[in-house]
Amino acid sequence: MPPGEASESSRAQTMGAKTRLPSGVTPVRIDPVSGESTAGLLLRRGTAGKLFNSIVTGFQTAGLDLDNSETIDRANAGLLEVANTIFDNPVNFDTDDDGIDEADWATNQWTGNREVDPELVAPFNRLAPDFRPVPGGAATTGFAAPPNDGFFDDVDFVGGVSPAGAPWYEGWTTTDQN
Repeated sequence: MPPGEASESSRAQTMGAKTRLPSGVTPVRIDPVSGESTAGLLLRRGTAGKLFNSIVTGFQTAGLDLDNSETIDRANAGLLEVANTIFDNPVNFDTDDDGIDEADWATNQWTGNREVDPELVAPFNRLAPDFRPVPGGAATTGFAAPPNDGFFDDVDFVGGVSPAGAPWYEGWTTTDQN
């Protein structure tokens, strides 16, 4: 390869570094009955990265929507993966006519994904949301060990908030109603 040209793999890694897909996130649509929400995870335009131990809940359109052949090419090459993630939405996997079977990707191509109630304390409470898993709930099982690379914390839950102690976001966010 000529100097200055990047391989497909290095471009994906660079893209992943620029648009890092975090592990252990909990995207929640606070008003799940409005009918105006978009997809929880919309992965498109050649998205690459690894998204593990996450919860996607409360989205009316779809929990997961994969778009574009470039995105599927990355997934087929092992450069995009969603694993050990809980989906709890009226429609978990997009069913549009783009030829991509999101349900197949989530349940057969990738591992550890589940369609269950994550059993969070109060994720849809507008005045005092609580995204912690209830003790012994679904989000306290089925997690993947993160890479032992010094960057990720070792956790024993799915989602972005530990079931133990005060939520990390306490004092960082506001629920004031405008």
